[in-house]
Amino acid sequence: MLAALRIDSPRRTMALAVVVLTLLTLVKGIIWIAALPALMIADEPAHFDNVQFRAEHHAAPHLDNGGRRIERIVHAKTSPEVWALWLTTMPKDYYSRKKVANPELPARLEEIAKTDVGRNTDGQTTTIDYPGFYYQLAVPFYGAFRTSPVTTRITAVRLLSLLFGLLAVLATYFAAQSVMEDAALAFVAAAMVSLQPMTSQMTSAVNNDAAIIGLSGLLFFFQVRTIAALPKLPSIVSLAGMVLTSLCIVYTKPTGYGILPGVGVALLAVAWHHRHDRRVRLAAAALVVTAIAGYVVLSARGHSLLAMLPGDTSEPGEHGHESFSAFLYSLDRVYVDYLVRSAWGQFGWLDYSMGSEWVDRLRGAFRVVLLGTAVAAAVGSLAWADRERIWFRASLLSFAIFTVGIGLAFILFVEHRFRLTGVVGVIQGRNFLFVMPAFAVWIVVALGSLVPRRMRGLVAAALFTGMVCMNGVGLITILRHHYVR
Repeated sequence: MLAALRIDSPRRTMALAVVVLTLLTLVKGIIWIAALPALMIADEPAHFDNVQFRAEHHAAPHLDNGGRRIERIVHAKTSPEVWALWLTTMPKDYYSRKKVANPELPARLEEIAKTDVGRNTDGQTTTIDYPGFYYQLAVPFYGAFRTSPVTTRITAVRLLSLLFGLLAVLATYFAAQSVMEDAALAFVAAAMVSLQPMTSQMTSAVNNDAAIIGLSGLLFFFQVRTIAALPKLPSIVSLAGMVLTSLCIVYTKPTGYGILPGVGVALLAVAWHHRHDRRVRLAAAALVVTAIAGYVVLSARGHSLLAMLPGDTSEPGEHGHESFSAFLYSLDRVYVDYLVRSAWGQFGWLDYSMGSEWVDRLRGAFRVVLLGTAVAAAVGSLAWADRERIWFRASLLSFAIFTVGIGLAFILFVEHRFRLTGVVGVIQGRNFLFVMPAFAVWIVVALGSLVPRRMRGLVAAALFTGMVCMNGVGLITILRHHYVR
């Protein structure tokens, strides 16, 4: 009886953690959705326009052949309801006025929504070239409220983004359990993803970044699960999960490609551990042949990663650099601080932010994380109780750090390619959020390694409290910006 209770206790702890994380993420997300006015988040009008075109025309938007330049964000040929909402609410003091200048707007939007013309758009926005996975999933959310006011449909699609946010949180929790044995730290790693301010905004808005955040978290979980299964062969679920999730990412947004190299690392780890297994050798050979054949075919047709990205290193633009390393050396503190702000607490159209001192505090906190990482490497990590498998858990931590590093490098490489064309600042901090699950795991293991086992609960409590406060400050910043003058 006691043995059964001991076995069941971890399962109950896991179930309780999942319930709490789900409630925390959903409640927090609904509050953020309510606080963020429609269209007042970077590029939300363009993302919603893509969903609306698909829902109303039953097809993906396509570029007109008239040679007309793609409009930025929102334009006169977008749907009349979105155009009316945009023009009325774009003044920064609109929501803070005691008496709204256009009290008839809600009734007007309700009437426009009842007509096909009022919901029609030409689809010519900056999102036209993105793959359609997120937008197609959003169509049923839109369709459920087709003739309701546009603000209702925007909220409905935002709920899809919230579900992707929940996916990232739960995937982080299960991945963290493989990396560390402390249940409290695993819970806090997932809570960090839920409460990170910019993640909260992007998973409360109509945008395909939300899908990338959720799918990347899920792929990270399958990658960790594959490595954690060693020395056994990975399950069919893990392998199929990696393949299907990778395909979903490819068909969502190219900035998510930075999480894909981890699939190769996980498969290489499996192949190395089972290099004497004939089945694994055959599978590896088939995979290599398929990859080479695919590369040859795609190259012959002019498809490559570099071809998908802008810029030419042979003719760098005004702000371009001849090599990626030269670009990295050119980055100054001003730009790095901009990336940190826009990754953690610069909201809306990047037009308002949390207090100016918090960037330096984040920088200081990361130094502590680096110290904890060094301690974990030096002493075998006090965060892990299973001393016989320290090397194995250390490899999982190394994989999390690798995931963050490769993801950051890829996104910066995209910025490098854009600068070759003379365009600066295309990449924003939110583009890095797809590595947040791996980063959260890295943080809690590093900080947990700095204290004895009996004090890990205090570390978990401190981290959770800090993230709740940071999320609250972000929410207050949004409320003050829109509703207080």
